[in-house]
Amino acid sequence: KNALLTRLKSILLPSLRNHLSSYLTALDIKDGPKPNYPNPNLDLFPEILSKLDQTLDETEECIHSATLNIIPIGTHDHQLRQFKNFRCTQLMSSISHYAKDFRMMFMVSRMFIRASQDLINHPEDAECQDKMLTWKMDVTRGKAICNISIAKTVDIFQGSDFEIIQDEWQKKEKSLDDLIRSLTEIMRFPASLWGRGTHSAVDKQVIELAKLTLPLS
Repeated sequence: KNALLTRLKSILLPSLRNHLSSYLTALDIKDGPKPNYPNPNLDLFPEILSKLDQTLDETEECIHSATLNIIPIGTHDHQLRQFKNFRCTQLMSSISHYAKDFRMMFMVSRMFIRASQDLINHPEDAECQDKMLTWKMDVTRGKAICNISIAKTVDIFQGSDFEIIQDEWQKKEKSLDDLIRSLTEIMRFPASLWGRGTHSAVDKQVIELAKLTLPLS
């Protein structure tokens, strides 16, 4: 399993980044302040797409194989190091982000290629120009999102246990704030909350639970 994580960190994730750059090169998408009208290399594109797709599959398989069947012994899991349960959970979660982000980028890439071909056939058509530039921006944004997903996976390897837990806590912070706010409203204004002066047994139980839960929050 350590060998799998090493391969993931040193080979597969860097390869994903490289293939992603080659992917945009094949689409003839370049960064710059001036809008340019790309001409995708449709001869080179299938080969690069195949390599990117294969690397994605290998990355997913590698993460699954490295993180499945990890059984921590109670809370004394220090010896598991990178295989602590919460770290493995984070890696497994990254798979779904990869799938969604890359799938979206592939979809907008297809639309971009169609728009580019339409522009080649109708170079003076303003609508074709606008559509192509819009899809170009979407592909560029998709690449940035995919790179963020890759970077987050790298952070799981490089970050300390505390940093990973802190990051997760910060993600949940807003929902917790909303919960505390709701509980506070229930305690302060129980009558107005239900719109009547009397409460059913269930209403009273909710108020009591709010009183018990809020100090813990």
